[in-house]
Amino acid sequence: RGGGGGGGGDVACSVRVRMADGGQVTEAFRSTQAVQAVHDWVAERHGDADFALIEPGPPTVRRDFGPSADTLSLTLQQAGLVPMGALTVQPLAKKDMVSKAPDGAAFVSARAPRGGGMM
Repeated sequence: RGGGGGGGGDVACSVRVRMADGGQVTEAFRSTQAVQAVHDWVAERHGDADFALIEPGPPTVRRDFGPSADTLSLTLQQAGLVPMGALTVQPLAKKDMVSKAPDGAAFVSARAPRGGGMM
């Protein structure tokens, strides 16, 4: 394991990836490797390179790695995936699906309590 020193060292990190089929896999990488290395590793397992890696979270903070070379060239350290990170495979065929409700549409949570008072 790497020592604690100041930021520039090459340290091990663990990246968990939720695959398109819902399964999860975890692999160890070096902090100085590019996100492209994770993309390549997933492409090998996925059998297809036509996907983006998405950092889970609310849309305002979610980050998209790929298919642009700009984001795939970031190191895992620069991408904030050290010492542990989580990414989700998003096939590009689904990438441009609606990510927010159209103007005027209402969101109804599937977890809303049943029988609660409606306004």
